[in-house]
Amino acid sequence: MLNSGEFREIIDILEVTITLNAALSDVKSLTKIATVHAQVNSYYRREDNLAGQEDEEIDIIFVVRYSAAYGDILKRKQDFRVQYEGVVYKIKFADDFKYRHETIKLSCKAVTRYGKRERAPEEEP
Repeated sequence: MLNSGEFREIIDILEVTITLNAALSDVKSLTKIATVHAQVNSYYRREDNLAGQEDEEIDIIFVVRYSAAYGDILKRKQDFRVQYEGVVYKIKFADDFKYRHETIKLSCKAVTRYGKRERAPEEEP
């Protein structure tokens, strides 16, 4: 049984949408789809892989209560982000433990692009 008191932190689930601008270039934007309570665990792991493969780094882990509405996150994790305390995180791994549909564990890495953090939706001009 889940203890609701353990889900103390508030996070935003964001969806990445891609549109074409006038110059027919892809423009990514973030749209908030949900605000949820979560457990937050600080974590850092780095795996050194074979040459030519990307290093996987996990900065933080979020655990949220399962909802059928989050089924897309499990299927298309690359299309979603998590915002926590003003920082946007890319979902590297999403896990519905043993398919029990109780919680979803989101292992995330802070998003940086060209040395700057990705902007949250409310910061968009």
